[in-house]
Amino acid sequence: MKRTHVALWLVIVVLFVGCEGSLTQPDPFNPQEVELLDQSLAKEAVIVAKLASILPEGTVYTLPEDTTKVQTATGGEELPSGASVENLKGSFYKVHLYSEMKVGLDGLSTVTIDYPSEVQYLNAEDKWIKLSSSGTVSAKTVYVGVDGSGILTVNTLIDVEEADEGIGNTG
Repeated sequence: MKRTHVALWLVIVVLFVGCEGSLTQPDPFNPQEVELLDQSLAKEAVIVAKLASILPEGTVYTLPEDTTKVQTATGGEELPSGASVENLKGSFYKVHLYSEMKVGLDGLSTVTIDYPSEVQYLNAEDKWIKLSSSGTVSAKTVYVGVDGSGILTVNTLIDVEEADEGIGNTG
């Protein structure tokens, strides 16, 4: 009877270890294993904005993983946090703003914000102003709240980012 119990426990342990997979750690001297581990732990870029489907000629953007590579926008590109956009010909282009993001503008800029929902902007006096209806404003930064959205029309360089906690608070 004792041998049966021992054999049964041995089978259970072998099945448990077999089902759990390899218990070994990656070999630090094997670059392929370390690279795979690094990729699995990497944070995915959060999509914070989307370019309009129809853009004027000369609209370009850069992505955060390679800010030296300027890409020509064709329309509809989704932009991760850390991306930059501009129109090389000074033409106005539109960006759809998602929630919990901010747009850093190239200095104090005149922008139009349509369909704002939980949108605020930083004015020339460094005060946050809530925007309750569509309009054209002079802003340094545009902030979109948790459930917010809007469409930004601008002709200057913008940087799109995830919003930091506490930014854009007016109260």
